[in-house]
Amino acid sequence: MSLFVQGGKSNSYDDSKERKTWEQYCKQKGYEVEFYNKYDPLRLDCCIKTLDGKYIIIELICNSCWTDQKEYPEDFIHIPVRKFDYFKQVINGISVAWHGGYVATCDQGYVILFNKLHTRMARISFRKLIRNEQNFTKTTMTFYKEPCPVCLVPKEYTKEYKDIM
Repeated sequence: MSLFVQGGKSNSYDDSKERKTWEQYCKQKGYEVEFYNKYDPLRLDCCIKTLDGKYIIIELICNSCWTDQKEYPEDFIHIPVRKFDYFKQVINGISVAWHGGYVATCDQGYVILFNKLHTRMARISFRKLIRNEQNFTKTTMTFYKEPCPVCLVPKEYTKEYKDIM
């Protein structure tokens, strides 16, 4: 089992496929999107602006165990522990970059979980994760020969599943 799907590069944390899929989805919905690089202080993937002017911060992940099933096939979604600090920053009102400037706060934050085919996604609210973090089992898993502390989030925390391609 692997938390991330390897893309075209040797970096195990390459999320170029997830970004491309998300960019296409946002374009179809008419959303503006700004992707951040790995050196951005917030360390999350992107911010979108919806048609009604809301700013939403997004973290993209892909679990390779989820192939073509309608719902995530395991009991738990594995989210790196380090991401919870970034989720908390967003929920507590940190400014985020937007096209060379900043927006004061984001209206919402979500983890977007893709299946490895990049044809389905599930959405999990940052607020729901933060509120319940103490209830999640923490463990260390090995991904690409490196230890990674993760929270085991019950799959029932997903808000919705969507076909995206």
